[in-house]
Amino acid sequence: MKNILLIILASVSILVLRGQSQQSATVGKEKLVDIAADVSLTFHPEYHINKDSVEIQGPFVFDVEEFYGAHEDNPEILSCEGRIYYIVNFLDSNPTMKEDYPYMSNVYVWGDTAEPAMVFYPLTGGYGRNFHFVTFEEQKKELQEKKRSCPK
Repeated sequence: MKNILLIILASVSILVLRGQSQQSATVGKEKLVDIAADVSLTFHPEYHINKDSVEIQGPFVFDVEEFYGAHEDNPEILSCEGRIYYIVNFLDSNPTMKEDYPYMSNVYVWGDTAEPAMVFYPLTGGYGRNFHFVTFEEQKKELQEKKRSCPK
């Protein structure tokens, strides 16, 4: 009887832990959109982001070779192998550009930490930034300091 009780208790414990780890690895849609809007507007404030005109893709599993090629050997990038991420796409409201470039920006967000991984702006010829070496918050702070120091 003790063994059966022990097995049941162990099973319940595993199920509870499994549920908690899955919960912590998922990010809500609203949070994804808020993070992505902040990233998009930080580097392109002239873009008119509409939080209602958004498309979320994922979850995906990060594959270093797919993004950077087989030659990549940087530890910061290699440590991201296998992480879950989402892509938040802000749709372009301009009907003439929509055919060629349906998105104003594509923001990649890590599913486990809800931190931005990278951002691309298709309308600017693919300009973008990644946050593997310098975090988004550090880049945002640096950009704000540069703006403050510029003469008016």
